[in-house]
Amino acid sequence: MNVVILAAGRGSRLGSLTESTPKVLMRLFGKTLLDWHLDRLSSYFKLDDVHIIAGYCGHELKARYDNVIINDSWETTNIVGSLMMANELLIKMDAMVIYGDVWFETELIEALLRSSPPSVVSVSRWRAIWESRFDTPLEDLESFVYDNESKVLLEIGKKPESLGKIQGQFAGAFTTTPALWASARDLKGLQLMDSTSMLQALLSGGIEIKVCEYTGSWIEVDSPRDIPGQKSTDLSL
Repeated sequence: MNVVILAAGRGSRLGSLTESTPKVLMRLFGKTLLDWHLDRLSSYFKLDDVHIIAGYCGHELKARYDNVIINDSWETTNIVGSLMMANELLIKMDAMVIYGDVWFETELIEALLRSSPPSVVSVSRWRAIWESRFDTPLEDLESFVYDNESKVLLEIGKKPESLGKIQGQFAGAFTTTPALWASARDLKGLQLMDSTSMLQALLSGGIEIKVCEYTGSWIEVDSPRDIPGQKSTDLSL
């Protein structure tokens, strides 16, 4: 299994913190977000099998890390457009895909490894996390519905009208298979999709995707408010 870390975005909502450096090089709890990922992945994978998709300030990642693939079109494509840069890897073998701007504990990786691919990670403590981030969480939450017994994903990424359509939230991590990726490549407008839109389109096409629940700590670093107890100045490089 290969690992693909998606780290191409600008992180504009972090303001001056990402003015001249990629978001994944921001320090959180003493390490960069990317180093947290690499340290945790190294317990389960050879780092030669870990690939980083860069975009904004990609030269900085290229100078510091191995296996960096640059998406020169990062400004005009969505996150799946960056994932497409790993096409040669994804079409050959199973892969674990992880967003570069999330922070989590080792148990998230273990949960994905225990679940047969293709699988998607659900943040089980989603409600408390989103209520701490937003005054009106439903404005940012997406639908996430799955069968409790089989753990088969039924719906993801749509705009929910109520909390009843939410059993979890996408954790920014999932696994793929060559068969899933072959189906994904046939989707119209794939480059402009985000991950949940792609996964929902695959569900609609009959692809079965399992859900693995993750109950540990999870942070999406989207703005300074996402770091409990810290000020924006604490996040500098």
